[in-house]
Amino acid sequence: MHVCVVGLGYVGLVTACCFAKMGHHVIGLDTDRAKVQALQQGKLPFFETGLDTLLEEVLLKSRLTFVDDYTQALQTTTMIFVCVPTPMQACGNCDLSFVFDSVEKFIKKMQNPSLIIIKSTIPPGTCRQIKKQMQMILEKEGFLKDFDIISNPEFLSQGTAIENCLNPDRIIIGVENKESQSKMLAFYQRIHGKNVKILIMPYSSAEIVKYAANAMLAMRISYMNEIAHLAEYCDADIEKIALGIGTDNRIGHHHLEAGLGFGGSCFPKDLSALEKMYENYIEPSKILSSIREVNHLCHQRLIKKMEDYYQTKSFGDFTFAILGFSFKPNTDDIRYSPTIELVRYLSSKRAKIHIYDPICYKKMLHFYSSKKRIKPCSTIEQATNNADGVILCTKWPEFQNINFQKMIDNLCRKVIFDGRNYLRNKVEDLDVDYIGIGYKKLKNLKLAHV
Repeated sequence: MHVCVVGLGYVGLVTACCFAKMGHHVIGLDTDRAKVQALQQGKLPFFETGLDTLLEEVLLKSRLTFVDDYTQALQTTTMIFVCVPTPMQACGNCDLSFVFDSVEKFIKKMQNPSLIIIKSTIPPGTCRQIKKQMQMILEKEGFLKDFDIISNPEFLSQGTAIENCLNPDRIIIGVENKESQSKMLAFYQRIHGKNVKILIMPYSSAEIVKYAANAMLAMRISYMNEIAHLAEYCDADIEKIALGIGTDNRIGHHHLEAGLGFGGSCFPKDLSALEKMYENYIEPSKILSSIREVNHLCHQRLIKKMEDYYQTKSFGDFTFAILGFSFKPNTDDIRYSPTIELVRYLSSKRAKIHIYDPICYKKMLHFYSSKKRIKPCSTIEQATNNADGVILCTKWPEFQNINFQKMIDNLCRKVIFDGRNYLRNKVEDLDVDYIGIGYKKLKNLKLAHV
């Protein structure tokens, strides 16, 4: 089958490559000509684990073609997957302009009866609004074209996006036409098998599922960070608490890690949009706003620990080494990364900051090009040598393999602030003050500077 994927960002490019791997002939469409030309040469615009190898594989098999022209993209396809961004506006609402612009261009260029499948995250009511607006455009211009709109939200997690796409937990299809429903079932059962879990529901239910799911995951993170904060006052251990909670089969272990909070392109944006929906339809939501507020407190609580440890609120004489810039490991996405807020605060207090990330070096150079007190580093050694403390922000696997004794020996002040509780077992027997999240380490029978 010939399908078109529109928008070659984190979602669209992974989706296009996976559809091609599963046997479809895919056209990837993006209006960014430079991006399209780079992809034609096998060059990725971002990092995602395993995507370079997958792209090379499907290009060699001639299953994936990249274009920047709508007419060329729609010559043979009958299924169009829309994966364009829906960014957060300043007011918190979802910006749907990219979705409407893309669909309007399809409608005018379509040559075959087509399903327009919206994988972008959209608020309830959007599919009906798109269908109504497109029908009005066609009637006004005297066109008769057969199309239908489908809501098919994506559930890809950066760092594991390929696995999520190839082996989905479930597939949500929002549809209100039996023929379109049959086509969607046939498409997904062909590539995933008849046992794949497919949930059919009306438009609005499908549209809100993605928001509700991400908000619930964000809630688990904020909840555990609140429990971690309490644990520090009770001489309890958040990792033991998380184990006790997660062993309950009704709860499970995922998203129970305390730390610097959540970031990325999805959780903050979708939580904000859901909060705005609730307010527009009903009233301000207390639980949704509290998730966001607790998340904002996470880096502030780490800063408070630093102020207590150094017994100062001014860091003009300090140099800090920060490990990790992306919002999570195995991706180069820095959107809403907790590291950015932490660096912003420390730099406002005149601290010198050295940052190392195994993937984001070029992004850091661009991001901090005008900041003289912030230095992106190409190695861990460059970042940590002669620093007054190390702050771990991202759980990159290579941070587990640091020569910790050598790193500690080269610090001016031997202290590690671990915003992810990632190095606890690696340094607990070394001569270093280790300050994590959600517990207090005993040292010489006294609480260690916390």
